[in-house]
Amino acid sequence: MSNDAMMIAIDRIRFTWTRSKKMRVYAVGIAADNLGKVIVTEPPSVSEIRHRPKKGRPSEWDFAGDGYPIYQRTGGLPDIIVAHLLVIRDRSGMRRAGEIISAVKEDRGAQDAIGKASELLKSAGTGGLAAASALALLLPVASAVGTIISQKRDEVLQTISGSMFLDAQRKSEDFFTQTIRSPDNNMEVEADVFLFDGANDQPSVADTANAETTLDAQGLLFVKPGA
Repeated sequence: MSNDAMMIAIDRIRFTWTRSKKMRVYAVGIAADNLGKVIVTEPPSVSEIRHRPKKGRPSEWDFAGDGYPIYQRTGGLPDIIVAHLLVIRDRSGMRRAGEIISAVKEDRGAQDAIGKASELLKSAGTGGLAAASALALLLPVASAVGTIISQKRDEVLQTISGSMFLDAQRKSEDFFTQTIRSPDNNMEVEADVFLFDGANDQPSVADTANAETTLDAQGLLFVKPGA
């Protein structure tokens, strides 16, 4: 049997600034596929960064367990997945996990951008749709989320973008890791990709679906299902 479910989870974010930093940061993930599914998520915690590279103590945001799920799908695999990860400085020192997702759910501009991106991704299909084009279709969503963040007077430190094309070989694998670096080399993200066969891996598929259910229950997810 072939794999028909998957989850992408961020294992860790490494900070590679050359200068020392001390700040409180949180993140927002925006992921989508060529079937029109768009997911906006937050990890369940913030991180206190104390980055001292010259003293040999670079900072790393390590997510517990299987990591922070940024994308999940059951019932069939897409051909293209794209994502933007926003790493944000909390200037208030009080930002709660889920606050941005709550604002996304209430913001008409964000809802419109997510809906339009979903429809464009579905209508484009895979014929002639490159990963770069899919990333571009997702940019208005990132922009709308960025506007919400700026209204809270927080600062987007970095937007890290990545794409993945799932060919037959990749779809047959059980697990692989992908590392995405920021263009200025200030950060790198290590993402784990888990793929499952629904007929033979029922507990694992249930866990994959439950990752989305759990994030939703915690108020850390907004999803536009797509096809």
